[in-house]
Amino acid sequence: MFSLMKKKNKSRKVELAWQCNEAEDIDKLLLYRGWEEGKVARYKYLDASQNSFVEEIKDHEKVFYRIKPIYFNRKGDFFSEQIEVTLPVKKDKKGE
Repeated sequence: MFSLMKKKNKSRKVELAWQCNEAEDIDKLLLYRGWEEGKVARYKYLDASQNSFVEEIKDHEKVFYRIKPIYFNRKGDFFSEQIEVTLPVKKDKKGE
């Protein structure tokens, strides 16, 4: 079982966390990211010991993520469910 969650955040930072009950079988994690629903692409490999990820998004109001565990024995082709993160609207320098 692998579940991906977003944390509530009022800044422009995305905070993701996940849980996995097969952590000892995982070699690494592959994070997918995209700007449109259903259109995510490979973004970044993460160490298998990580259970969270934080990044700042500057130019978009919505971002979509999925995560894929890469198992040592290469079993399965499993992806987490896609999640959507909505960020606060970025105000221009005049505050309009």
